[in-house]
This record gives sequence, structure tokens and C-alpha cells, in this order.
Amino acid sequence: MLLRGRRERGTAALGIVARHVAARTFVLAQIALITLIAPVGTRAAHAALPYPRLMTMLWDNPEPKDFARASRFDAVEFSWTDIVRVPGYADSVRATKVRNPSLKVIGAVACDVHCSNWAGREAVMSEWTAQMAANDSLWYLHDTDGDYFRVADAETTCAQGWMNFTRTDLAVAFAEYLYQDVFVANPGVFDGIHFDHLIPGIAWAQALRWTAGGVDSIDSDRDGIADRADTLDARWARGTLAFCQRIRLRCGEQSILIVNGGLPTDSFQYMNGRFHEGFPGPIGGTAPDWYRSLFDPVLGYL
Repeated sequence: MLLRGRRERGTAALGIVARHVAARTFVLAQIALITLIAPVGTRAAHAALPYPRLMTMLWDNPEPKDFARASRFDAVEFSWTDIVRVPGYADSVRATKVRNPSLKVIGAVACDVHCSNWAGREAVMSEWTAQMAANDSLWYLHDTDGDYFRVADAETTCAQGWMNFTRTDLAVAFAEYLYQDVFVANPGVFDGIHFDHLIPGIAWAQALRWTAGGVDSIDSDRDGIADRADTLDARWARGTLAFCQRIRLRCGEQSILIVNGGLPTDSFQYMNGRFHEGFPGPIGGTAPDWYRSLFDPVLGYL
């Protein structure tokens, strides 16, 4: 994971390198060895605490014992729907943060697939489900047959298709929804969001490996003609940028916003860093690899 902060100093750990660029500190770490950037005074005050300065991820239906374990870390990531749908879990997070006041809690949010049959999401995301249904024709990504576009390996678990990020109105609406339902509705719980698959383009999904409905079949504007890859990705990048701008505007500078995967370079200024799934290889099996995702002159985060 790559985390970006506004402090000029950060704490280094095994496998981490830091680089100061334009009054910001960039920290690069393997997933299991992550150090959050914090005020120097804060770090000094907690230097004697016995828990490691690491981040852990507790996805997939955490149990009550997991909250006690989370207090040993500097940061912990939960699926935000797990926390808000189980009675008492939000209060358990608040109590954990009392035990460890420096703990940062990140909520994981999927930005690629709208999928009501994933466990717990329908009840939690009913308002967003209703907004999607009201704009079904354009807010769901469709193929040239008029069906929802689906990725092959997701079809068996998610039959409802993808959100269409070529639509900037959808991107902005989703950002507003997340701000209200993650932060406003859960005061004192979440300090940031990890956006899964907030990606710079979607043309890659038309390849044979991924596609369930046919190669080169995405029709994002519903004109009955398959979109050109370059046009499709340019529209998708604009939507992603609009999402990043709005969520940062609404969440403010203190929120920790990180992404899983790539981002249009214009969006880097709005995010605190990147989670590199599959380190050190390509992200999720798809280019770029770790080195290019950091240092490539066009794609690189640094």
C-alpha cells in the first residue's frame, strides 16, 4: 500500500521507503507492513506503546473478539457494510478507538460492482439501490445487446452488473451517497475509505479473459454501437476524476482516502495513496506492475 500525507516526516518500517515531494511525504510499504504518517509529536507520545505500528484488514464478517485485537494496531480496515449492518458493531469500533486513541479506522467500499446479493449489502445500501434503479438505463453499464455488462468471473456471484462511471452524474451521486452513509451516518467510526477498483478505465474488461457477454461489447452511452476503447477509457477517467474531486471536497483534508488499483493521474492529488493488490506483480493480474505503478512517467504515482 502507498500512503500519502501532508507531514514532512514519517516513520519508516521494514520494506518501506519514504520520499518527500512537493511538501508531501510519500510512504511505500508491503501490504502487511504499513506505517501511517502522523504528526511527529503524536508519534513521540505513543513511542512506548507495545502494539506494532502496522495496519491490519478485518474483512468478511468480523467477530466481537476482532475489535479487541484491532486496538493493537495503528490502523484497521473493515468492510463498512459489516460495521453498520450488525447492531452494536459501530459502538464496538468507537470503544476500540477509546482504548487506542491513535487508531485510524478505514471502511472498504466497492466502486466497481453494484451487487445487492452480496451478503448484507442490500439492507445497508437500499438508498443507493433505489437511486440505481431509478436511473437503470444509463447508470448501469450495458452491452450492445441491451443487457447489463458483466465480468465473467463475477457473474456467478453478482448478477446485477457494473456502475457506469462514464456517467459523471453517477460518479458525483455515488460520492455524495458514500459521504452521507459512511461518515455522516456513523460519527466517530470511520476515519477514511479504501475504494476497491476505483479505476482509470474499463476497456480492459472487454478482453476475452474477463467478458461474459462478448468481447468489445460495452455500450456505455446506449447508442447500440460498441464503444471504442480509447473513447470508453477517456469517459471513464472523467467520471473517476469527478468522483475523486467530490469525495475529497465532502470528506475534507483530514480523511484518509486510498484506492485499490490504478487512477487517472489527474486524480492523484485527491487521494492519500494506493493499495497495490498482488504486490509486487501486476495489480489484480492486470498491468501495471508495482514498479510502473510508482515510477512510470505517465502511470506512476510518484
